Order: sequence, then C-alpha cells, then structure tokens
Amino acid sequence: MRSFKHHLLSAQELDALRGNAAPKAVIHRLEEGISKFEIDVSDLFVDTPPKNSSKQTKYELEELAKNAKPGFSSGLVELPILEIVQSLLNENNLYLPDPSRKRMGSVLHDVRTGCLALQYEYCRLRPRALAEHYNISLPDTYKHRDSTPSYPSTRSTQVAFLALYLGERFVKLEDDLHQLSQETDTALMASALHYRSDIEASHELARYLFNTLKRKL
Repeated sequence: MRSFKHHLLSAQELDALRGNAAPKAVIHRLEEGISKFEIDVSDLFVDTPPKNSSKQTKYELEELAKNAKPGFSSGLVELPILEIVQSLLNENNLYLPDPSRKRMGSVLHDVRTGCLALQYEYCRLRPRALAEHYNISLPDTYKHRDSTPSYPSTRSTQVAFLALYLGERFVKLEDDLHQLSQETDTALMASALHYRSDIEASHELARYLFNTLKRKL
C-alpha cells in the first residue's frame, strides 16, 4: 500500500509541473485578439493534452528519443514560414499579389496569437523539460525555442493552416502543401521540439481556424 501511495504522490507531483506563465508581451498580444477571424481567443478549443504522468506522454517521449535526428530538415524549423511557402510557389511558377501576401501574413499573425492563447492555457512542459524526469535523453537541438509551452505547436499549426488556405486557392499545389505540412511536423518531432499529440492538436486547431475564416468570407 505504501508503494502505491508513493506512486500516486509522484504522479501528482509530475502532473503539477507546468510551463512558465505568460509574459506581459504575450498577455498584451492576447488582449489584442484575433480580429481576422472575428472570434475571441477564449472561444478556441482543442482536446486537453495528456497528463505528464500518463502512459501516452511517456510513450511519446520514448518515440522522440528513438526517432531523434538533430539537424533533420533544419530549414523547416529555422526559416520563416512565408519564405518557405514563397519558394514553393516560385518553383511552381505561381504568383501571389502583394495585397494577398500581406493578408496572409496578417492571418498567420492571428493564428500564432491563437496558439499562444492555448499554449498558456494548458502550459504543457516541452519534451526536453519533462524527459529528464523519466530519465529519457533528448537532443538539445533548438533548445532555445523551448521558451513557450508545448501544446499546440505554433509552426505546425501555421503550416497546416496555410496548406488549407493556399491549397484551396492553388488546387494544383494542394498535395505539395500538405506534404510540406507533414515534413514540418516530422522535423519538429525529430528535433524533440514537440510531442506527437502537440502536432495532432495543431492540425485540429488549423482546421477550426480555416473553417472559421472560410465562413466569415
């Protein structure tokens, strides 16, 4: 019985570990809202992330350790998203007028704001911060990017959103855009920046935001 109580206490302590509270700059940004979607950040929703002590979280950490590839597709992690997408458009001789590019940038700004709202609502620890409690070793690649909570992934959400947003406009590019989204997800996990469930929540959020914007238009 003693060992069982000790296990419960350990699980409770593990689940109590959370990321840092939102800094003033983020709080101010959240107060500005996401005007392009004409909804409030409090209306955003994704499934609750797995608990720190859950078997799923441990499995996801082990998965990251097993598949870690430091430096894998580094451009998908390092380069600005709009630059990556513009390169894809250029390769296919597709042109996006300046007003459309500016609008896309504004919409992505709001997508990031939505991600920040959920990240600081759940305050999920980044994989590297939690892995040490499981004695799991993860690479330090892009450790400096671990400053925000983990759930959902901003980059994954933005690229998944653009795959829907631009895929509808450039139908012949739809498959390439979705492939870019999948490759981005793989790079984020290979760098131990995000759990698989972070990525799944990102796609859930991207679909919701895209459908919300589409109804508005």
